[in-house]
Amino acid sequence: MKQLVIMALVAVFVGVGTARAQTPGASEDIGYAEVTFGPTFGHKTSGSVGGEAGLFLGSLGPGRIGVFGEAGRMANIATSEIETKAQTIAGAFNATFQAKQPATYFDGGVVMRFSPQHHFTPYALVGIGGATVSNKVTFAVGGTDVTSRLNQFGVQLGGDLTGSYTKVFVTVGAGAHVTLMDRWIADVSYRYGRVGQDTVSSQVIYKGFNTGRLQFGAGVKF
Repeated sequence: MKQLVIMALVAVFVGVGTARAQTPGASEDIGYAEVTFGPTFGHKTSGSVGGEAGLFLGSLGPGRIGVFGEAGRMANIATSEIETKAQTIAGAFNATFQAKQPATYFDGGVVMRFSPQHHFTPYALVGIGGATVSNKVTFAVGGTDVTSRLNQFGVQLGGDLTGSYTKVFVTVGAGAHVTLMDRWIADVSYRYGRVGQDTVSSQVIYKGFNTGRLQFGAGVKF
């Protein structure tokens, strides 16, 4: 799956560069702001929405270095661990289950853009912040949701299936901004993310895990 994503990203870059080959170069700008969206990849495939802004501060090598910040929500980044825990509970009273782990994230760091090719400006970034992961599991017996009545089956869920936790979130990404009309831009990138492990009294509740976002954006530069 990751190889397909990378190949698709490269194809987009090449296609955009070719389409803009006869267009005069874009003027330098000092910042941008955009809304973002796209699919997420991992043990589960889902989607994300968010926002991002950046400010370029000075020159470094062939491009410009700046700072950026982003925040958003991934609809479901559930790992195999939460499914294993839920299956153990469900098996005790012949139930079925659904497990989700939505996550709200924020991070900021350094963004480096490279020499623009007409309206096509590649960039790379790395950031650090936090992610709040919510553990949401529901159980059903005979098609009827019994999550709120688990005590009738002698079951009481712990925080690993009902609570939430906030841990360090690290992001590394690469992509390109494409000038569409004057100050309007489009953005396409791939973002790798790492959520830190959840521990209670030195006991690991959930191991750290990776996330992937094929992210599209639309916004303005200034």
